[in-house]
Amino acid sequence: MESKDDLHVFDWTIEETKGANTWHTSPEKVLGHLRASTTAKNNAISLGNNTTTFAPKPKPSSYRTIPVDVKVGLGEPAEFRCGVSEGSQNLIFTFYSSHGNYTLTCPNGKMEDISQALYGSCEVKNGELVAIWTLKGTSYSDNNARVVCQQSNNPDECVAVLHVYGADDTEDDLDGIVKE
Repeated sequence: MESKDDLHVFDWTIEETKGANTWHTSPEKVLGHLRASTTAKNNAISLGNNTTTFAPKPKPSSYRTIPVDVKVGLGEPAEFRCGVSEGSQNLIFTFYSSHGNYTLTCPNGKMEDISQALYGSCEVKNGELVAIWTLKGTSYSDNNARVVCQQSNNPDECVAVLHVYGADDTEDDLDGIVKE
């Protein structure tokens, strides 16, 4: 059972519940009052006896597979997937990068001309239509590339970002840094 002083985080805003009243407050106000450490890897902030969790954005109901952020080492491959039920009319998966923007439309597998290092494909498996972008080898210029998955008849879209780090970097160094 939740106490009346529990804090909850939804979509990176903080909702505080006291009795029957609920209101939103800024993360800065809460962070200013933290007494314990933040553990970003566990998506939680410890507030004494309470724990505040960062809830991921809810999956739009029409998507069965949503793309997730990918962290890879320099030169490693990266893959993004997005899927909807097989009966869906279409799935549009766009890759945005410093090298250009490329769109993959499924189920037909129609795609624009793409670079040799980027490969797009569509597959139907277990009742799901899946669009896949594969980057065969990453470079620093691929850092912060993003994918957007959407359907033409649905305003909901899913977004994910690529983070590339090198031998001198750690995964924690990626936040807010763009290497060229």
